[in-house]
Order: sequence, then C-alpha cells, then structure tokens
Amino acid sequence: MRAAALCAVISLLAGSPSFAQTIQKLKDKSALLDTGDLQMKVGEEYYAVTETGKKTALLVITQVRGHQAIGKITKGAAVVGQPLSVKSTAVPKPADRDANDNSNDNTDEYHPRAKPKKFIGILGGYEMDSMSMPAGNVNNVALETAAFAGTGFSLKGFYDWPLSDTFTIRLSAGYDSFNGNYSAKSTAINKNASATSSVTTTLIDLDGEIHWNIYRKSLTTIHFDLGYGYDYIVGLTTNLISLQAPSYLSDIYFGGGANIKMSSTSFLPVFAHYHYFQTNPGVTQSAIEVGAGWGWAF
Repeated sequence: MRAAALCAVISLLAGSPSFAQTIQKLKDKSALLDTGDLQMKVGEEYYAVTETGKKTALLVITQVRGHQAIGKITKGAAVVGQPLSVKSTAVPKPADRDANDNSNDNTDEYHPRAKPKKFIGILGGYEMDSMSMPAGNVNNVALETAAFAGTGFSLKGFYDWPLSDTFTIRLSAGYDSFNGNYSAKSTAINKNASATSSVTTTLIDLDGEIHWNIYRKSLTTIHFDLGYGYDYIVGLTTNLISLQAPSYLSDIYFGGGANIKMSSTSFLPVFAHYHYFQTNPGVTQSAIEVGAGWGWAF
C-alpha cells in the first residue's frame, strides 16, 4: 500500500511543471524576483504562470543582483509566489549585434550601420528665379529697373551632422547659376538696340541649414528646413548697358525634404525650398528650388 502511494506521488511530481524562479514581492508594476540557479539578464522577458503553466503576466528584467532581479510588468497581472517561465533572451547591445550579425543589413533597428552618425553626398537643383535690378546709367541715375525671369541649375556637395534624432545640420557648397530674360522698355539700355535683354550669372554657393525631423526611421527621414546662403558672383554676361549688379547675394530660405533609404549605407535626398535674397539696395531676387541627389552614411 505504501509502495503504491509513493509511486503515485512520484508520478504526480514528474507530471507537474517545476519552476525555480518565483516572484517574491510586488509594488505597482515592479516585481522582486528570486532567480534561483538561473543567470537572468537585463532585457530578457519572462511569463508569470500558474502551477499548470497558464500565463498571466509578462515581465521584462530591468536589474539583476546576485540571485535576485527586478522585473517590470508590461502586460497582465501577477501575484507573490507565482513561478516564472522564460519567454526570450536579452536583445544584444549594438556593438555585440554588429560583431555577430552578418546578414541583417536591411534592419530598421538601431545599430551603427542602420543609423550612422554622419552623412555626405551630392545635390542637384532646378530653380525658377525672378530678379530685378537697376539698368542704364544717365548721370548716375538708372533709366529703369530690369525685371528678369528665368531658370537656374545648381550642383553641390553636402555634409549632414545629426545633433539628435530631431535636429540635423546640413552644410553644402558648390555651383549655382541663373539665366534670365527681360523685355526692356527702352532700347537705350540695350547694347544691341533690342527690346529683349538677357543676363547669365555664375555663382559659388555656400549654404547652412537646420532640419527638423518630424519622422525618422533608420536612414529615412522627413524634415522641415530653414537655412541661410551666401552666393558669390564669379561670372555675369548681359547685353544691358551699365547693369548695376551686386558682387554677391545672400538669402534666407525655407521648405522641406526627405531622405529615402536605398540601402544600409545610402539614401536618396529630395527637397523643395523657397529663397528670398537680401542684396544691394534696389536689387531684389526670389526663387523656388526643387532637387534631389545621392547620399552615403558613415
């Protein structure tokens, strides 16, 4: 009889789950855990379960000290004395994952390849410009104001420096141009005695802008832009007489853009900006610019 009872107890114990990790204390959503002989790690997830194995809560390990650990209850509810069952192991740190991962280049999670610190690239732009400036000269008085309308192109290199996930500084430098036409009111200001006049300018452009990133995931961002530019005129040709053109232009511009992830280390930048130029008295200029390019992360 005793032998039969002992066998029944052994059979019952063998068929029941055994848990060495339990909840010792509870306070709000924090739980003090007995780790038993298990080496828990920060970031691991455990289920609080009943004696029959039913899951009632999910905990994430936040601290480990010897044979005790602190877990944060993220789902469900638990009670003191409840056993634990492991759900997953800790997520490796970025440096560890980078050393061990040979294939996960397309991940959108943070690690040095997916979210680098700095970026370089090239940008091409197309501009729709308007410019007005004094033309002609009689006794140091302009005969009329030449109002040009035309287009331009730009090609620049850029460097992006993220200050945080929210703000990025972009510095760029390169070539810019403007080609405009003007229907003169007086042929006296045109070298060819023609009513149609033109101007072509070549500029070296230096820009600095700040991006407010309203969306960011890996290399993909959507941002609002505010910037300031300095344009030095290195070439100007026109058939107007005594065109009183400035030697440089400066402008404030605003708009928006995006960086579109193309691979783990490259992206496609696009933008649209409105420029308002600050120049010499009597000279005004504005432009709408759209463009795209290619960028690399490092």
